[in-house]
Amino acid sequence: MTDEGKGLLLTDGQSRIFMHPPVPYRDGSGLSHKVDLVGGPFGGSIIASSYAGPQTYRSFHRELLELYRNLNGEANLPQSYENLRVSLTGDGLGHVTVRADAVAGDCMDIRLSFNFRIDQTQLPDVIAAVEWFLQLARKDG
Repeated sequence: MTDEGKGLLLTDGQSRIFMHPPVPYRDGSGLSHKVDLVGGPFGGSIIASSYAGPQTYRSFHRELLELYRNLNGEANLPQSYENLRVSLTGDGLGHVTVRADAVAGDCMDIRLSFNFRIDQTQLPDVIAAVEWFLQLARKDG
């Protein structure tokens, strides 16, 4: 499989978050990538930016591993993203609530916020995607 079409996908079959592979800034000060968001009948795409560079994914990866092990707790896309918040919260029974909050526009005044649920069987694919993002960041960084 080529890298085209790869990314981080969270979906319940109706709502979804798809993070395309990150593109590092030329000066190494951060990264950006396209993110497609669908919350029920609403959808859109943004360019999400993080000024933290490759370490953007380290804490998220650690939290996802812990969530998968315990099925309880929370994994958050780091606050270094200026216009995207994503969190996964486990209830201890294998259910995971995914929350998304994306903002855009000149004054960051346009917002799409939604929640949906997945189960723990989807977490290994999410963890693998974040590991791939880490590899890309190391290769480019």
